[in-house]
Amino acid sequence: MSNFKKTVQQTFSSASANYVTSQLHAKGEDLGLLVAELEHNQYERLLDIATGAGHVSLAAAPHVNEVTAMDLTKEMLETAEAFITKNGFENVSFVEGDAEKLDFPDSSYDVAVCRIAAHHFERPDRFLEGAHRVIQPGGSLYILDNTAPD
Repeated sequence: MSNFKKTVQQTFSSASANYVTSQLHAKGEDLGLLVAELEHNQYERLLDIATGAGHVSLAAAPHVNEVTAMDLTKEMLETAEAFITKNGFENVSFVEGDAEKLDFPDSSYDVAVCRIAAHHFERPDRFLEGAHRVIQPGGSLYILDNTAPD
C-alpha cells in the first residue's frame, strides 16, 4: 500500500464518527437526486465506492435489493455498519477495499456510486477503469463530488 493511501487511512480512521453527523455528507440536494435516479431506474445491485460513514448506502438501501458499501478505511466501514444497522437495513454488506483496485468480478453491479470521495484518490483513472469493469453493460456510474483534482 502506498504512503498516500496509508495517510488517507490514518486521517479518516481517527475522524470516522464525525462523518455520520457531518451536514455536508448527511444532507444535500445531490443525495436526493441520487435517490430519485435509483427509484426511476430500479437497480438491483449497487456498489457504494468509498462509502465513508455510509450515507449513500443508507439512502440507497430502500431502493435496491443489495448494496455493497466499500471503503479503504476499516474504521469508516465500522462506523457505516453501525449507522446503517441502527437504521434497520439488512441488505447492505461491508467490504474493506481500495477504490483504485476494485476486487469484484466483472459486471457484478448494475450501478456504482462514489460520493464526495473521488477527489481523495491518488489515481482516479484506475478508479474509473475499475468501476467500468465491475458495472454491467448498460449500467450506471454516479460520481458526486464537491472538489475537482488539479
